[in-house]
Amino acid sequence: MADLITSLSFAASGMEAQATRLRHVSENIANVDTPGYHRKTMSFDEEMGTGLVEAGPVRLDQTELTRIYDPGHPLADATGQYDGSNVDLVIEIADAREAQRSYEANLKIFDQARQMTQPVRPAAAVRRVRNGHQDLIRRADLCAGQNSRSAQTGDRRDRSRPGKIRRDVQRNAEDA
Repeated sequence: MADLITSLSFAASGMEAQATRLRHVSENIANVDTPGYHRKTMSFDEEMGTGLVEAGPVRLDQTELTRIYDPGHPLADATGQYDGSNVDLVIEIADAREAQRSYEANLKIFDQARQMTQPVRPAAAVRRVRNGHQDLIRRADLCAGQNSRSAQTGDRRDRSRPGKIRRDVQRNAEDA
């Protein structure tokens, strides 16, 4: 049980780190046209001794800003150029997809571990299922009784069906 709880905490820390990464990527995408904006990057660190993942410090990408020629822009210098951002939209979209897929993978691990910690079927539910099957058996018996009465009166209905229903219901009750 402790291993399942440990895997839950590993998956949760991975989901939290990927959510932080996705937030920074979305900020970069939102500021792709902001003059002077530097792309935010982050790394993942392992917490000491636990093996859990945590988001590392946010760093600004120090690559050179693109120079944009627009003499009418309020930030343009004497040559008509200003500093744009260093955000590459294709890279940011690829990072966003990678973060999303990593988040989903951690979510699946979390969900699988959570399902393994839950009981298979509570005893009360088993009793309800068995009682429900017994109720279906009684109904099949009633149908069989009606068919035997109709046989006495000369009605030519298919009388084998209620017996088949009864066998199927009993087989399902044994499986439960």
